[in-house]
Amino acid sequence: MTSSTLLALLDRRTRVGSPDPQRWQDFLDALAQRASCLDDVATWTALADQARIMKESFGSGDPARDLAEEYRLFATAQREASLRSDEREALVDDVEALMDRRGTSDRVVGALAQLRLAEAIQLAESRRALEAAPLFAEVDELLADAAGRDVFGSETSIAALRLAQHRLSSGEGDANAVDAAVERLADVAPRCSAADRLRVARAILGSGRAAAIEPAIAVLAAHVAEQPQDLFHAQLLAFVEKYRDVRKSRDLALALIDAPRQSVGLVSAFQDDLAVRAALQVFEIDLAAWASAPDDAGRQAAIAELEKGLAVVARLTAGADDTLRLACEAKIEFARGNAASASAKFEQVLRRGRLRDLDTLYFAALSARQVGESGRALQLLEEADALQPSNPV
Repeated sequence: MTSSTLLALLDRRTRVGSPDPQRWQDFLDALAQRASCLDDVATWTALADQARIMKESFGSGDPARDLAEEYRLFATAQREASLRSDEREALVDDVEALMDRRGTSDRVVGALAQLRLAEAIQLAESRRALEAAPLFAEVDELLADAAGRDVFGSETSIAALRLAQHRLSSGEGDANAVDAAVERLADVAPRCSAADRLRVARAILGSGRAAAIEPAIAVLAAHVAEQPQDLFHAQLLAFVEKYRDVRKSRDLALALIDAPRQSVGLVSAFQDDLAVRAALQVFEIDLAAWASAPDDAGRQAAIAELEKGLAVVARLTAGADDTLRLACEAKIEFARGNAASASAKFEQVLRRGRLRDLDTLYFAALSARQVGESGRALQLLEEADALQPSNPV
């Protein structure tokens, strides 16, 4: 069952008969977990749209309307970077109105704090410090009030971390404040939902602090130990572990590829995609082993592992788009020293426009240089440089 099929099934079940708040909440929770996994505008928009439909399904005065509104506001706040200024202001008004009706909660206060913070940072970076100052003060007040009311959860903690990060980068704060915010997030994680734990781990990693790897791994490892069937978190754990222990990261990724097939639930719908991601991770780890091998014997051993990895990628993507397989073939050709063949395959991949990640661009540039296409190599390296991440995720 594909993810879209599962979500369509949940949608139909939700709409059958009279409105059921619990059934609706289960559906929105499934969408929230999906959005937290993919973390893109489309999935957060889908959650906001369904929350709006839930709200319209219940009569005036029904508490379920405010519950739906909380989901809508939370989801919309996650894509604040794509909102127009008038949409952002309308969202802030709606958040404040919900707080007046329903009181404070971590999700609502966190959404408001993150919206105001994003606006303040935008103003500050535009050299409009006087306009930004009251917004920063509002964020400080919101977070202090949340702490006083004991509603300091994942969303307010994420807002506090982002505020500390901004102050550090602007020279107004220090690294200790960022580290304290990371520690607070790690402490909050055990009380969070599955979707929120994923957001917490990503926020910790996004802090840019070298020391953040350990608490992020701890959050994810604790969740996987408690819920081993949750492959979303297992996939992120395997990815993050490579910054600490590459061999363990590879083993975790191999375990994801071979994980028993889940028959029901949201993870089942995404399991094939997660297996492909894990196979690509193993391939990239083996490619790095080839690049760092001290002698020809080591390089040949790594190429043998790359060929095994290619077979796995080909099996998992059979019948679907073959761009990933083609990119792996190009990298193996490069490793074998067949620069012309590698360059031709990389150009085929890039022309399709579906895969322009850092590694593909880098190896395509090296291949182009080896066949004498220096201008093309420079162009690809410049594009790769623009994608260079400032932190692990």
